[in-house]
Amino acid sequence: MSTDKLSSPSSSSAGNNSGYSPLGGSRATTSSNDNPYLVIRKEPPSSVYSNESFEVEIELELPKTSSPPSTIWANEPIELTATLHDAKSGNRCTTEAVLVTEPMKITMPPSINPEMKRCCRVRCMIRMDSIRRDTGAALEVRFAPKYEANVISRASFIGTSTRPINMVNYKMRISMEEEWESVWYKDEGGRDKSMEVFASIYDKDGQLKTGEQIPLLPVLCYQVEGRSPSKVANQDILRTLGSNKIFLDKDTGKARVRFRVEDVSKNHQGQDFILQIAPEPKTKGFKDVAPAYTPAVNVRSKRNKRSRNNSRGGLKDGLEKASPAMSRQRVAYEPSHTQSDNSFDRQDSGRLREAMKSVITWADEVVNGLYPLQWTVMGYPQHPDGSPDYSRPYHNMPNPNGLISRILSQYSDQVRDNLRVLLNAVEQSSSSGNTSDDYNMSMALPREPTDPYSIMGAPAGVIHPAARAPLHPSFGPPDITRQTVGHGMPISGMAGEASRPVMHPSITSEAFRSRPDSSMAYPARTQLPPMPGLQMAAPPQYSFHGGLASSSAVANTSPTMEDFGHVRRSSDFQSQRSHRIQQSEDESRESEVEYVLAKQYKALRTGERLGFPAYSANKEILGFYRDASGKVGVGQFVPISRHSTEFGPLEIMQATEILEDAIAKKSAAVHALKDWGTISNLLDHALVYDWSKDIGGNSSAPTT
Repeated sequence: MSTDKLSSPSSSSAGNNSGYSPLGGSRATTSSNDNPYLVIRKEPPSSVYSNESFEVEIELELPKTSSPPSTIWANEPIELTATLHDAKSGNRCTTEAVLVTEPMKITMPPSINPEMKRCCRVRCMIRMDSIRRDTGAALEVRFAPKYEANVISRASFIGTSTRPINMVNYKMRISMEEEWESVWYKDEGGRDKSMEVFASIYDKDGQLKTGEQIPLLPVLCYQVEGRSPSKVANQDILRTLGSNKIFLDKDTGKARVRFRVEDVSKNHQGQDFILQIAPEPKTKGFKDVAPAYTPAVNVRSKRNKRSRNNSRGGLKDGLEKASPAMSRQRVAYEPSHTQSDNSFDRQDSGRLREAMKSVITWADEVVNGLYPLQWTVMGYPQHPDGSPDYSRPYHNMPNPNGLISRILSQYSDQVRDNLRVLLNAVEQSSSSGNTSDDYNMSMALPREPTDPYSIMGAPAGVIHPAARAPLHPSFGPPDITRQTVGHGMPISGMAGEASRPVMHPSITSEAFRSRPDSSMAYPARTQLPPMPGLQMAAPPQYSFHGGLASSSAVANTSPTMEDFGHVRRSSDFQSQRSHRIQQSEDESRESEVEYVLAKQYKALRTGERLGFPAYSANKEILGFYRDASGKVGVGQFVPISRHSTEFGPLEIMQATEILEDAIAKKSAAVHALKDWGTISNLLDHALVYDWSKDIGGNSSAPTT
C-alpha cells in the first residue's frame, strides 16, 4: 500500500516543490526511495481571496536511479484526491474552509508517448467565510493517489502538497506615476535620487480601502524566477527618503514610498532587486493583507565613461569640460576663436553641472549639520544652599556619528570625483589657448543669491563678461583715477588699463550690482580667500546709484540698439538659464517638504507676511507656501534662499524650535504630509485652518 508522504521540492518553473510533511515537518526526500512521486509544476499564488480560483499543475516523477514500472506508464488513468490542510499544524480542514476543485474527479490521463511524463491540471478555489485580521490563515492543498480506485499493480507512489497559501481579505497594489527604469544608476543625480512608487490596498471587489492609517514596512528582496522573492540579508543597503515611518493615508488610501539601494547588483551575484511593501508585521490587525512587490530593478553605479582623447588633453572627448556658458561667451566676444575650438557637447556640460551641484549640496549638508552639533546648556549644579552654580553648566549634544559617517560617505562616493571634474575643467579651459584673464572673466558671472552656484561667489565689483564688448566709437577711452559704483562703493583705477575695453553704462548696473554678504544662504559661505587672478577693467567715470546710470554719463551721444544687440541677447540667455536652474532647485526643495505650519510668518525687518513655513523631515525650514498671484488659495512654494537677507543660521534654528514646540504642544496648526497624502491636500487643510482662525480672531503671525 502506498504511503501519503511528501515529494522533494519542486516549483512551477524549476521543478522544485516547497511541500510539507503531514505533520508540518521538513520536506520529504526521495534519495532513499525508488517509488515514483508527484510534484507540483505550477504553484498557486502565495495569497488569495476567499472564492478566488487558481490553477495547479501536477506531474508524476520517477527517481533517476530507478526504471519505471510498466504499469505506471501504461495507458491507464490515475485518480487523485485533493484535500485542504492547515499549513502550520498539518491538520486537515473540516468546517472552517472548503476546497472546491474543477474537475471534481481528478484524473491523470494516460500518456500517449511512453517517453512523455504524465501530468494534469486542476483549478481550485477555497471558500472561507471568516478570515481573522489578527492572525490570518495559511493553508495548503495536498494531492495523493486514490488507491482504491487505481488498478495499477502493487507499485506505490508518493503524494505532494502545494506551498502555503495565505487567505486574505485585502491585497496591496503598487503603482508608478513615471515609467519604471529596469536599470537604475545610484551614483548619478545626487544622494537624494530615488525610485518612487505609490502603495494602496484593495479588497476582493476591487474597492480602495480607506479609513485606517496603516503603518507599512518596505523590505528589500531578490527577484527569483518562478519562486517567491528572497529577502536580502543586509537590509541596511535599503534607504527610504522622507519620514522615518511610512503610513497609508486614511483619507486617500495611498502611501508614497521613495527609496534607493546603496549597493550594486554586481555585489549580489548580479541579481535584480525588488521591494516588498506590506503592513508592519508587529502591528496587530493587518495579518489579512497580502504584500505587493515593485518591478525588478538592476542597480548599477554609473554609466560607462567615454575614452579620453589624449592628443588634445581630453578636451574633445573627455568627461570633464568647461561650462557651455564659457564657450558661448568666447565665441561672442572673441571672433578669432571658432565655435569648434571652444564648444562643449551637451552631455559633458551636464556632467559639469551635476558635479557642481553635488559639491554644493555636500557643502550645504556639512554647514547645516554643524549647527545641531553645538553644545547646549541643559542646566546647572546647585550650591549647598540650593542656588544654581552658573560656573559649571551641564552641556549636552546629539550623537554626531551618524552625520559624520554620512558626510564622509558622500565625500568618498561622489564629492572627491566631482572635485576632480571641476579641477580638470578649469585646467583644460586655461590650457585651451585662452589667457588667464579671459578665463577668469568668463567665470565671473554675476549671480543672484538663489543661483545654486552662488556658493562659489565672486569678489565684489567683478565685471560681467558682457561688459567686455567694445564701446561705441564716440565714447573713446576715458581717463579714470577713481569711480563710485553701486551704493557709493569706491573702486580705484588701475594704471595702464586705459586701453582696455570698458563697460557701457547701460550694463554697469548688472556688472556692479551691489550684493550684501547676507544675500548668501549662510554667512560662512562669504568667507572666501581673495582671488588675485580675477582682475577688473576700469569702468568709465560715471556715478551710479541703485543700479541706474546718471544722464550726464552719456556725453550727448546715445548708442543704438544695434550696438548692443549681442549683449542684450547674452543677457537674455543668462536670465533664461538662471530661471531654469532656479525652477529646478525650487522643485527639488519642495519635494522634501514633510511639515507645514499653518501660521503666517512675518518678516521682522519689513513686516511682510512670508506665508506658511514648510519643513523637511528633519524639521529644517525649506521655504514658505503663500498665495500665488491671481489665484486665491493656491499655494506657491518660495524657497528659503529667496529670503536669505531675513534668515541666517540663528533664524533657521529658531524656525526649527518653533515647529518642535508646536509639535510638542500637539498644535492643530502642524500639518504633516503623512497625514494628508499629497501636498495639495495638506495645503487645502492648512488654508482652511488659517481661515478659521482669521474668522475667530485668533490668527497669529510669528516673526523672524
